[in-house]
Amino acid sequence: MSERMSIDEALKEMAKKFPDKRLPIKEKRSHPEQDEQERLFRWIRAFETDYPELKHVRGSLNGVFLHPNVARTAHAMGMRKGEWDVFIDIPKDVEVSNTCFSAAGMYIEMKWGKNKLTLEQKTFRMERQLTHDFRVCYSAKSAAECILHYLWGLDMPSVLVRSLSNPIYFVPEEFKK
Repeated sequence: MSERMSIDEALKEMAKKFPDKRLPIKEKRSHPEQDEQERLFRWIRAFETDYPELKHVRGSLNGVFLHPNVARTAHAMGMRKGEWDVFIDIPKDVEVSNTCFSAAGMYIEMKWGKNKLTLEQKTFRMERQLTHDFRVCYSAKSAAECILHYLWGLDMPSVLVRSLSNPIYFVPEEFKK
């Protein structure tokens, strides 16, 4: 009767048998854009009970890696390339470049570092720019500021404005130690 090998032992055995084949090393992947969006929704959920307008902010799963079969199903169910990360479905009068218009809602795209909008995202914006407000944000804090400005203009609730400087919402976990 043979003993069972641990996974590490099995990998070492494979490396001996196939020395020219490199075994993949799994590294923790960095997802700063996703982390920022998670921070934004942590902030939203903390205040949505007291400020019900925040319940109208929702996120898209575009940008999340999906297994090809799941991606096909999501596409068949209506998921489209280019949809922006965050949407607020509250109509407001907004001013963009000294022009006022009634927006049916606001889209926010979260980006990180030097990332820019994709062609699909630019097309998505162009198709809706007359009826929606759009913002590209490079941090959860700037996205929260855009949401506050969109929903309340200059009459932002002071509690929410003060919360923008609270590290519990916007400082990455690794920097809180």
